[in-house]
Amino acid sequence: MFLFHLTDVCSYFENETLWIHFQTILYQKNMDVLKCKTLYGEEKEFPKAKFKFRPSVYAVIIRENNLLTVTSKRTNTLMLPGGGIDIGEPIEKALIREVIEETGLEIEIVKFINFKESLFYYDPLDEAFHSFLFYYHCNALTTQLKADSEVIDYECSTPQWISLDTLKPEHFNNFGEAVLKTINMVVHP
Repeated sequence: MFLFHLTDVCSYFENETLWIHFQTILYQKNMDVLKCKTLYGEEKEFPKAKFKFRPSVYAVIIRENNLLTVTSKRTNTLMLPGGGIDIGEPIEKALIREVIEETGLEIEIVKFINFKESLFYYDPLDEAFHSFLFYYHCNALTTQLKADSEVIDYECSTPQWISLDTLKPEHFNNFGEAVLKTINMVVHP
């Protein structure tokens, strides 16, 4: 590895224009940015070096033509129950844990149905993620939803069943089209 001190390098440049060009190249190399979508649906550029990988898993649970959803506390839009996978945690166990925490329901996993990759900026923490979202079709083994005060999650509340006939992409917190496509894979396999 070649290490140098920038002030020492400056003495090697006879022309100030070359020095400025060299600094610009170094800055751009270290500050590559990626465009990502914010929690509020806006585009934002964020330094590539600050992105974190975030695998997450979500449940598509349908009962009597209704979809189980939760509501984002920050945007007041719908989300599928689910969330981040902890390091060392099997994906299926993460899904079961997340659904219980957010809705109170026990589930059985039927099958994997879809995958989405996303560059996402989470405004409240000023963090950006290269996200891998895994979607599973699940069945509810229990029916009693948690009350809002019982939901163990800082991001969501209000577990509820929503009629499939009323759902539109704009009802969802980001990825509305992808979520509806995923739901459709369960309804019309």
